[in-house]
Amino acid sequence: MNNAENTAIGLVNAGIGALKAGEETLNQAVANIQKNFQEAVANAEKTFEGFKAKGAADFSDPAMKTREFVATAVRTVAGDK
Repeated sequence: MNNAENTAIGLVNAGIGALKAGEETLNQAVANIQKNFQEAVANAEKTFEGFKAKGAADFSDPAMKTREFVATAVRTVAGDK
């Protein structure tokens, strides 16, 4: 190989290497985003369950009336009279 060929092949190899490095970085970023999203969903579900349990334990008059109102509204919308 002559000098021009070596330079051209070197440039091609550098380009391939840069693309490969970019691909690896992108794949790692996607994996991190997926992991963070899954953790966020798990935390949201845990928080929701905690709120739900706390609400279910509330037997105050406003809580009972709110539940009754929502149940009636859902039955009305669903067509269950």
